[in-house]
Amino acid sequence: MKISRFLFCLAILLCFAVPLQAAQAPKLETLLAEYHKARSDVLGKLNESYALRADELAKRLQGAANLEGAENARTFARQLRAADQNIEIVDARAVEKQADPLAVLQADYALARADNLKNVYVFYATAAGNLRRELIKEKNTAGADVVTTFLEKIKPGGTTPTPPASPAKKRKTAGN
Repeated sequence: MKISRFLFCLAILLCFAVPLQAAQAPKLETLLAEYHKARSDVLGKLNESYALRADELAKRLQGAANLEGAENARTFARQLRAADQNIEIVDARAVEKQADPLAVLQADYALARADNLKNVYVFYATAAGNLRRELIKEKNTAGADVVTTFLEKIKPGGTTPTPPASPAKKRKTAGN
């Protein structure tokens, strides 16, 4: 019994299609794992650096008898060191020439954090874009769709939760 070339090629393609598609998955899984690790590493180093600065600020404020300011600086340092803690991201534009040294430190942190996370995003978005083009070239639209979803998930400003209010800021109530 003779098998037509078309059926033979189709059978071969079906036999190798699943393993070939599965071979693309580790690239994306690796990319996701590397992205999350790089992001965590960058934030860990940045947070520790600013926690040390907040500790130094707390000592200076303690020495100047500003006990509330010192406690707020220590709270900020603890938040930076707690991996699962939401951190108040101060709007750097609102701080301009504020006298509160903690607010200035928090604004500096916000700018440094944004820059560092942007660098991580750009690096991995470029790698994911290259992977997506490779998958499209190989006509692996399912893989390309997954990479597109990955790019949407890591997009800056996407799903970042709103942090709680800073202890360094005092809010005026209606009676004040």
